[in-house]
Amino acid sequence: MNPSEGDRVLSELRPLAYGGQPEAAVARATALLAQQDLPALARAHLLDLRSDVLLATGEIEAAERDVDALGALARAMRDPAVGAVAARRESFFAFRRNQGERAIRAGRESVALARECGDALAIAKALMQLAIIQTTLRADQGRALEHAREALRIVEGTSDEFWKSRAWLSLAQCHVDRSEVAKAEAASDRASALASRSGDLWTQAQALNLRGWFEGDQVRTLKLRQQALACYEAAGHVHGRAIMIGNVAAQAVNAGLFRRGRRLCLEAQVLHDKLGNKGPSAANLSNLF
Repeated sequence: MNPSEGDRVLSELRPLAYGGQPEAAVARATALLAQQDLPALARAHLLDLRSDVLLATGEIEAAERDVDALGALARAMRDPAVGAVAARRESFFAFRRNQGERAIRAGRESVALARECGDALAIAKALMQLAIIQTTLRADQGRALEHAREALRIVEGTSDEFWKSRAWLSLAQCHVDRSEVAKAEAASDRASALASRSGDLWTQAQALNLRGWFEGDQVRTLKLRQQALACYEAAGHVHGRAIMIGNVAAQAVNAGLFRRGRRLCLEAQVLHDKLGNKGPSAANLSNLF
């Protein structure tokens, strides 16, 4: 099985995982993973998706078990295509767990392995994730922008709107962190439109949130963030919901709605505590003072 064939095993699961049926996606992935004759690359893609969904829904220990299983599979197979998937998943898990150095190290390894296996989509996926991690951590914003642009060039040559939306999102995040307002807003709008068409509620939520970053109209900003929160809620994305409740709370505080802001901050804090979100938790708590 070549890399592109391995990626096709996700075709029936992606609408479930990112379109509001996370439990169904996990159940279907688990059933497929029980097949003993499943090719290694297909197994890697399924573990990657299941870990992604479990992490988003707050099942941290289960998500970590899949990260570990992917790592073991990569070591056993010594296949760069499998290794690229495993390193990319490790990178994102470490990023979410506030382990920045590990996240960047694994992200770079994922890009190198993807280039070694030669699959264009694998390269694009590794690049767009590394770009978001680098720019968010302020590790190397110049390289992050280069990575995002390269990923976009790759996927723009395909008809896959799901990955196009995610590439535009990574570019939007880079522009936001560089305070490039017009470029950030244009990229966010593009990501949101593509995500809406492909049914990716996760990316649509993130794009709507970024779109409001430089919005000068507080009412408009609040509306965008409420739309993002609604997407996360529809998706069953607990982590995103916690972030967006905190963002809506911050907007309420900025608008002088202190009681509402405090109530929402406390609601977000319950979710952050459940998820072990140290960085977002600190940012959320700052809105209480």
